[in-house]
Amino acid sequence: MWGITPYDNNAQINAYKAQYGITNPCAGTQGGGVAAKDIVIAGQNFLGYPTYCVVCPDGTLYFDVCWPPTVSCFDPYFELCAQSTLSADFTANTTGLCEGELVNFTDNSSGDITSWEWEFEGGDPATSTEENPSVTYNTSGSFDVQLTVSDGTESDFLLIEDYISVNEYPEVTLQPFDDVCIYYDPFE
Repeated sequence: MWGITPYDNNAQINAYKAQYGITNPCAGTQGGGVAAKDIVIAGQNFLGYPTYCVVCPDGTLYFDVCWPPTVSCFDPYFELCAQSTLSADFTANTTGLCEGELVNFTDNSSGDITSWEWEFEGGDPATSTEENPSVTYNTSGSFDVQLTVSDGTESDFLLIEDYISVNEYPEVTLQPFDDVCIYYDPFE
C-alpha cells in the first residue's frame, strides 16, 4: 500500500512515517497545492488527505482515507485482495525444437491455486496435473497448449494456439570418401 499528500514535502512525509511507524511507500507533491480530490491515478480520484491505496498482487487498486493509519483501516482491502480472481498464465523454456526433445513448462498463474490441468496437443504426456510439467514432442508440427487453474471454487484457463513448433531432423547423407591418408590436409 502507499499514500500521497499534496500538502507535504518529502522531509515532512518522512517525519510523519517515523512518528507512526509507517513502512509503506509515500509520496508528496512538495507542497504543490493541488487538492487531493484532484489527484487522479489509474483513473481513480484520491478522496482526501491522507489517501491510501492498497495495491493487490493482480494490480487491483483500492483507495480510502485512513487517519491515523492503522491496520484496521486496511483489513477489508487486504481481504478483497486475497479474494482476487484467478488468472492462468504459463511459459516454456523453448517453443521451437526438434522431434524427440523435451519442453519444461512453468506455471505463472496468479491466485490461490490448488489444482492445475494441462493439455498438450502432440505432446507426451498429452495431459498433466503437475504445477510445472515436462513434455516430449515426438512428431513435427505446430501444437496448442492449454492450462486450466482452479482454487477449488473458481477456475480460469489460457489456451495458446500453435505455441510449440516441432521440426523434423534433416535427412543427412554422406558419400563414401576416396582413399585418405592421415597426412592429407583437412577438407570439408
